[in-house]
Amino acid sequence: MLDPLWPDQPAMPPAASWQMPVELAGRAVADKINDLAAQLNAKDCDAVLLTRVDTVNWLVNMRGADLPCTPVNLCFAFYHRQAGLCLFGDSARLTPVIGSDISVAPLGELPERLGKLGEGRLMIDPDSLPRMLFDQIVASGVKTLETDCPLTATKACKTPAELDGFRAAHRRDGVAMVEFLCWLDQAVAASPATYSETEIAARLSAFRHQQDAFLAPSFDTIAGSGPNGAIVHYRAIAGADRRLAADDVLLLDSGAHYRDGTTDITRTIAIGNPPVGAVSAYSHVLRSHIHLAMAKFPVGTIGSQLDAIARAPLWSAQLDFAHGTGHGVGHVLSVHEGPASIS
Repeated sequence: MLDPLWPDQPAMPPAASWQMPVELAGRAVADKINDLAAQLNAKDCDAVLLTRVDTVNWLVNMRGADLPCTPVNLCFAFYHRQAGLCLFGDSARLTPVIGSDISVAPLGELPERLGKLGEGRLMIDPDSLPRMLFDQIVASGVKTLETDCPLTATKACKTPAELDGFRAAHRRDGVAMVEFLCWLDQAVAASPATYSETEIAARLSAFRHQQDAFLAPSFDTIAGSGPNGAIVHYRAIAGADRRLAADDVLLLDSGAHYRDGTTDITRTIAIGNPPVGAVSAYSHVLRSHIHLAMAKFPVGTIGSQLDAIARAPLWSAQLDFAHGTGHGVGHVLSVHEGPASIS
C-alpha cells in the first residue's frame, strides 16, 4: 500500500550484516530460543510471531545497518515449538550471519506460513504487529494470544558480558568527549562565533569515529546553543542553525554504537561566563541527579515514582522539565529500549 504512494523512496543501504560473538552477547542463540520455547509452553502457545526488529536481531545475535543510527537488519521472525525458527526478510542479508538451524524466507511468504498453523495457538504482540498482518491472522481463523512481546523483559536484563561491553564503550566514548572538550576550549577561546551548532556536532562525531570498534551514531546529535538548548529534541539544520556566542550555554545530547556497547550522554557546557539564572538551574538539576542516585527504594517501585524523586529538588525551587527523566538503552540496538523508563 505504501509503495505506490512513495515512488521515490530511497534504496536500501548496502548489506552490512554481522554476527555478534557470544563473548559480547553473553548468551548463545540456542539458549535464548530455549527460553522462548519455555515461555510459549507456559502460555499454552504453539508459536509466536516476533515483529519488533530489535528483538529479532537480539534473539539471533545479529546486527546490521539497514536503519540509520540503529544497527539492525530489517526482518520479522516466526518460531514454532516443533518447526523451529524462521526469519522473514532479505535472505542475502540474513543468511550469511545466522546458523544453519535457522531458516530464512521472503517476507511475502509470512502470511502463508501463519495460515498453516492449523489448530495451534499463536502468540502476537499487537503493539508492534502491522495492521495488514493482524487482519490476515484474524481472517485465517488462527487462535491467538495477544500479549506483550515475550522477549522484551529478557532483552532488557543485560548479561555480564553486555554490561562489560557498555562500560568499554563508555570508556572509548569518554576519550572522544574529552578530546572534543579540549578542542572546544581552544576553539571558543579564539572566537566562539566561528562555529555553528551543526559544525560542533560534526566535530564531536569526528572524534568518535577515531575510536576503536565505532559503528555509528546512536542518534542524531542534538547541539543546542543559547535558547535552543531548552528545546526538547532540538534539531539544528545547516545554514539555519545558531552560532556560538560569548557566555552561552551549549547543550550536547549525543551517543554512539560500538561493537560491544551503546552510549547516550548529555553534557551542558559553559561558553565563557553564562547567566546567573542558567548556573542556578544547572545546580538544581545536579541536585536532582544526586537525589535520584542516592534513593533507596523497594522491589516493585515503578518509573513514575522514581521520576518524582528526581524532580523533587526542582519542584522545591519551582522548576521542572517537560520530558522524561531516563530510559533503557539497547545493547548495540535501539538507543531507547523498553520496558524500563523513568518518566
